[in-house]
Amino acid sequence: MGKYVLAFYCGHDGNVSIVGEGRIVHIERERITRVKHDGWGGADVERDLVTRIMALAGISEDEIVAVAGMGTCCAMQTSTGRTAWTDLLTVDAGLSSPYGLVRQDIQSFFIPHHLGHAAYAFYTSPFEEAQVIASDGGGDAFRWPYGEDLVIDTGTGWARHPFGDIRGEWTFTYESAERIGGEWTNFARDMFNNDYAQGQVMALMGVPEERWAELTGFDLAWRPKLLQLQAMTNWSFYSMLRYGAPPRVAMAGGVALNGIASYGLMRDHGVEAMWVPPAPHDGGLSVGAALYVLHQVLGEPRVQYSPETVAFSGYTEPALDDEPPIDRIANMLSMGKVVAVAHGSAESGPRALGHRSILADPRNPATKDRINQIKGRQGFRPVAPSVLASRADEYFELLNPVSYKFMTCIANARPAAGEAAP
Repeated sequence: MGKYVLAFYCGHDGNVSIVGEGRIVHIERERITRVKHDGWGGADVERDLVTRIMALAGISEDEIVAVAGMGTCCAMQTSTGRTAWTDLLTVDAGLSSPYGLVRQDIQSFFIPHHLGHAAYAFYTSPFEEAQVIASDGGGDAFRWPYGEDLVIDTGTGWARHPFGDIRGEWTFTYESAERIGGEWTNFARDMFNNDYAQGQVMALMGVPEERWAELTGFDLAWRPKLLQLQAMTNWSFYSMLRYGAPPRVAMAGGVALNGIASYGLMRDHGVEAMWVPPAPHDGGLSVGAALYVLHQVLGEPRVQYSPETVAFSGYTEPALDDEPPIDRIANMLSMGKVVAVAHGSAESGPRALGHRSILADPRNPATKDRINQIKGRQGFRPVAPSVLASRADEYFELLNPVSYKFMTCIANARPAAGEAAP
């Protein structure tokens, strides 16, 4: 019999996870409902998610030793009236029954928002010790277990393995009234009238000035404002480093998807390696909550999760063949065809990492426009290069290979890449 923790996040980008026995199983609610950024769907929807994820994990209720919750829906399911933003709190059986679990002896925990981000980043990383940063779009108010009330936007700390008491090693700081993540949200709202378009705004960083109007359709006056915001983000990441701490950084929160700022920490500020997991936004919070409870609260030894385990822990239905027909795909690509690939378990998070991907030949300059047309997205949106690890240094200036596992960091292309794949 295994030892598993079941966890929920019930805000926008809602998700549920089961972690234990060296495994991570993760369902983002939008993958079920087909509603982007879908949030709390009511008790019946959440019970359905629990049924699905337990079946996907192949475990019974008897193997669940704890439940971790994040988001106001979790607070509504307890008799205390406490919110998930205020405390790390044990509530006996407070979260289990509303989610269809019949056992009343399951311990339940609220996990502070940024602690969930930080735990997801660190516990999935290959680092024995690292600086840990959580940065996202909104400041949260909560009581640190042994401290005063703090209002935080970004958290930075030094996590050691084995942990000992993580609470003695963490500091949370309020960055600014504007919050750097909030500024990206404001930009998304102003440019695209969409609070979830921060990634589209960040994608504009790749558009050269001479093609700005052609590719974006926006007035050129937007560009210097965007460059200033990116510079502010770079400085925000830099300001959170603690010199004298380990030169490795594990980072989560939605702003962690800004690969330019992550790259800058390695290129300019002495960080040896960055680790940004594949779902650093709120869509991965349940994974962090489950990992924190399993390893820190329950004291289970830390597990070295493989990048494949971390990346391909997402929901899959129906079951798909494990191996795609590689030779056939290569032949189709060489003929200029665009190939959609789907196999194995789905990715966690927003990046297409090879199990749910659209592939095309990069030697044709028109390929990017064709892919964007197929996906129905703006022409300025970037596509990612995929290259054999053995030849990566031939084409790209990779600062540390571990930082490029999940399409969360950029790299400069070498001249050979520009010639072969314009």
